[in-house]
Amino acid sequence: MLLEQIGDRRGAQSALRQAMASGHPGAGPGAAWLLGMILQDSGDIAGACEAFQQAMASDNHELAGRAAIRLATLLAGQNDLPGAANACQIAIRSGHPDAAPRAAVILGLVRTQQGDTAAARGAYQYAIDSGHQEAARMAASHLRELR
Repeated sequence: MLLEQIGDRRGAQSALRQAMASGHPGAGPGAAWLLGMILQDSGDIAGACEAFQQAMASDNHELAGRAAIRLATLLAGQNDLPGAANACQIAIRSGHPDAAPRAAVILGLVRTQQGDTAAARGAYQYAIDSGHQEAARMAASHLRELR
């Protein structure tokens, strides 16, 4: 991250890829998350998606959920609605108290775009029932729009 801060984006990406390749359970997922963020910021959506997928596949519960949300958002932006829905469902299944409700809101939006309002309602209801203040508020708003 120091390399990124001084403007050496290639050096930062190389260092993060090395950390990812190390297989270290603490460093690898964090490096994948950071690489995804850097690649997303630089406009490399495909590379960012790949990095977020690696973070999502890790045993790091916190980063996996956050990566799934980022991946879902990127895929939805690329009109890959099935991929976005899959990433959301992974985050929801994780049961992470922050990532799962947020992913449910995104899933509701994706399902609405796909024309599946029943599934969208279910996703929004999940977010509402979670008690997550921000996600519940957003889901309630989207649910009202569906009615």
